[in-house]
This record gives sequence, C-alpha cells and structure tokens, in this order.
Amino acid sequence: MRPGGAMARRQLHFIWLLDASGSMNVGGKIQALNQAIRQTIPLLQSAALANSHVEVLVRAIVFSSGARWHIETPTPVGQLSWTDMTAGGGLTDIGAALRLAAGALRTPPMPERAVSPVLVLVTDGHHTDDFEGGLAALMGERWGREAVRVAVAVGRDASLAVLQRFIGNEDIVPVQAGNPEALVRQIHWVSRSAIALASQAITPQRGGGAFFISYSRDDLAAARRLFDALQGLGADVAWFDKSVLKPGDRWEQKTVDAINTCRFFLPLLSRHTETRDEGFFREEWTLATERDRRIQGRKFIIPVVIDRDYDGDTRRFRLVPARFFNAQFGHAPDGELSAELRGELARMITADARPS
Repeated sequence: MRPGGAMARRQLHFIWLLDASGSMNVGGKIQALNQAIRQTIPLLQSAALANSHVEVLVRAIVFSSGARWHIETPTPVGQLSWTDMTAGGGLTDIGAALRLAAGALRTPPMPERAVSPVLVLVTDGHHTDDFEGGLAALMGERWGREAVRVAVAVGRDASLAVLQRFIGNEDIVPVQAGNPEALVRQIHWVSRSAIALASQAITPQRGGGAFFISYSRDDLAAARRLFDALQGLGADVAWFDKSVLKPGDRWEQKTVDAINTCRFFLPLLSRHTETRDEGFFREEWTLATERDRRIQGRKFIIPVVIDRDYDGDTRRFRLVPARFFNAQFGHAPDGELSAELRGELARMITADARPS
C-alpha cells in the first residue's frame, strides 16, 4: 500500500521473443508479424487501462543466428511504439533468446514483488542451437518459472513439441498461424490472453453472474436454451454474452472480467468444438483453466456436452483442456438440461446462496 491507503501498482513485464531468421522472409511472414505487433499495442494499452493495479512494461527480443534486444528498456505500454524488424539470413537460435530473457528476469533487475511476467514466443522453424540449455536457464530463474509462457507457430515447419516444452502447461497449447491474416489474429489472441492470465491473481473480484456459458458460435441455439433453463432455476444466475453485452461495450474485456468473477464456468462441448481448433471460446477455456488452478475446495468448471448422441464416453473430446477431465461431464442435449444435470445445478445454486 502507498501512504494514504492507495494500492501500489505491480509491474507486469511482457517480453516478445520473435523469429527473424531467413525463412521469415518467405510469404510475407515478417511483414505480417510487424503488422501484428503494431496492431496489438493498442490492445495491450486497453488491457493495462482496465487493470489499475498493474503496470505493463514491454520488451522485445529478436533471434536468428544468435539473439539481441529489439526493445531492451522495459517500456510502459502507454509509451510504446514499434520499429519494424527485418529478417535477414541466419538460423533459428531459440535457445539464445531464452538465455537473454532469463538474464532479464533475474532478481535484480526484476523486483521481488511483481505480477507473473509474460513471454510470447513466435517462430516458423525448428531450433538450431541448444534449446534445452536455454530453457534450463530460463527455468533457473524464479520469474522464468512463474512466467505465463505462450507460443505461436508460423506455418507448418515449427516444432509444436518444442513450443509445448517452452509453454510447460498442458492446458495451454501452441496456436498455429497458416497465413499472414491468421498470424495477425493469433498474435492479438495470445498477447491479450497472456496479459489476462498474468493479472488474474491480483484482479479485485467484483460480483458477477453465477454461471458463465462458454460456447462455439455454431452452438448458439443450444446455448440460448441452456441460458433459459438456468434462468428458470434462479433469478439472475447466468452470464450469456447475447444477453449481457450491449452496443458499444468493450466485449473482450467484459468477457475476461466475467470469467474472473463468475462462480461457475460452463463450457459447452460438442461435435462443433471438436472441429474448430481456434476460436474465442478456446481463449475463454484457457482463462478458466488458469483460474481453476487457484480455486481449492469447490467446483468451478462444469463441462456440459450438448450432443444428443453423447453416450458418456468422454474420449470423443480430444480438443479440450486436460483440466476439464477432472470434473464429471454433464449432459444437456441441444441445450436442454438432463434431469441429473438440472438437479446438480439446482443444488449448486442453493448451496451458493446460503450465507457463509
């Protein structure tokens, strides 16, 4: 606390680790990456403004044959501008980039009290140096271990296994960008998500709807039926974006806030979610699984299968976070609550309404 009772802002160090090897010159990838970074800066600025307890400081590392700082001084995101990087010849020395990041995350210069740092790795190829040594150096630092680490695979040649090792969390997988448009979209996605994940732990918990309904746009009709059923179980118990969001709302920030404040998270699983490997609902799932890690002694995530032909075999769902399988899957065919799920949700609502 500052003198007078004001809450001191904690630093959130955000570091891009960006591939500038020769292959990034192919197919407009380096141009798309520069464009993506420029367009992401306003999103980071909005995220920082939405959380008055966090000061977002940004840096950038580029790597090819070796690694170097592109932005070395931790820069407040509100003052950040982007100078385009170029891709020359050279290799893909991810290990060198990780060592450079490890040095920056050492304490000092890092403060003892801060928000978990964010590391965003973007690459289109296999590492060409000692990746494991670089990762060990990063994990040897407290803030390296505690960092939220996310990765974007550009094209088909990047090693997803290596990127998953970098992430180190089975509930967060590398996202893939097969073309320049997808690269811009995915850089937006992972940067915004990582900021939200890192700042969750110190975000003041404001009251929100009891249930957050997360769904693929292909399942909108079923989500509406489920929303109506939940409303029938108790007054004002559901977050459903079609009923809560209004024209002009900053919908992305309101969605993140709702996940951070809801009592229960209901991801709707279906054949449609199994055919979509990207989508905003997957960002919602990632945020929810990270919050679930910090919740002890009660249910938070209640997966709900909406396929009518569901026979109780959860193995049909391959594209869901591993943490979902810690819970019993409910069944709501086409959004209509089964008797068993209706009873369980009613008990949860009643228990949650009791005075503590």
